[in-house]
Amino acid sequence: MDRTVLNQEEVKKVNSEKKKDSKFSLRELTIIGLLAAITVILGISGYGLIPIGPINVTTLHVPTLIGALVEGPKVGAFVGLIFGVYSFWQNMTAPTLLSPVFINPIISVLPRIIFPVLAWIIYKCIPMKSQGPRFIIAAFLGTVLHTTMVMGLIYIMYADLFANALKMSHENVGIGILTLAVTHGIPEAIFAGVIVTPVALALYKALRKS
Repeated sequence: MDRTVLNQEEVKKVNSEKKKDSKFSLRELTIIGLLAAITVILGISGYGLIPIGPINVTTLHVPTLIGALVEGPKVGAFVGLIFGVYSFWQNMTAPTLLSPVFINPIISVLPRIIFPVLAWIIYKCIPMKSQGPRFIIAAFLGTVLHTTMVMGLIYIMYADLFANALKMSHENVGIGILTLAVTHGIPEAIFAGVIVTPVALALYKALRKS
């Protein structure tokens, strides 16, 4: 009888822990709210999406990376969702040459949910104790993966539209997309490494002390 009661209590404890893990804590909700607000402010101010050539160079991925590296993939993915939704809305309301591509949520939203999770995995897999280098590497590679996913999906789904919009031959569309990925993605990745690292370090230390 006692053993049965003990087993029931263990089952309740496991279920309770699973239920707790499936929800956001107050701290996580606070951080999501703060980083989401920063994302929106960056977008509205014009500093989040900077038009350079036919597409925008974005800084909106920075709050998403901070959320993932400091609080984990769940927070990062949620902030990334907000980033993606804002990108979708921005392309609907202030269209550019390639906005028809980014109106598709598979391109504007899905990679923004996935890349912070990948950045967190990279962060966890780096065999270093020092947080600084881990944040730099994860932020840089996470941004590279973000660019790769977005531009790769454009190539797979909208190669013809891309070629027509930029008035290039369809034979050269792959080179054109690769060129934009490098010229836009590398500066974004360097920017992420420089900006994310000190902010993430400060938040990491502050939150671990609290």
